[in-house]
Amino acid sequence: MAPDDPALGLRRSTTVVREYDPRWADEFRHEELLLRRTLGDLASGIEHIGSTAVQGLAAKPVLDIAVALADPSTFGELRRRLEACGYDYRGDLGSEGVTSSRRDRSRAARTISICTRWGPPSGEATSRSATRCGRIT
Repeated sequence: MAPDDPALGLRRSTTVVREYDPRWADEFRHEELLLRRTLGDLASGIEHIGSTAVQGLAAKPVLDIAVALADPSTFGELRRRLEACGYDYRGDLGSEGVTSSRRDRSRAARTISICTRWGPPSGEATSRSATRCGRIT
């Protein structure tokens, strides 16, 4: 990847898998700080999930982030704050939760899943990406 290439993002309706890029972790830390400032105590947790979170693993260059909603009754306020910082609400795409995508509508770069709780759906040991989260694409 050339130095001037962005670390993240795909044109809509394209699929590309890239070699692991250590900038993905940096991009997550930057986005996590933005989300913590924006969401405050509405979020009880913010985690980097998905293939870009696995060091050394080739992946689509799209940052997957899980946000645990501290109180489900505050979803409307959380949604408003996400929209204020550039996320687009896209609704529930078939799982429990919501979906939205980041700023540039022509490129997918960040996906947020809003989760009502951390942990596996029924107590079995699984990865965090298998939690009860709605997709934000």
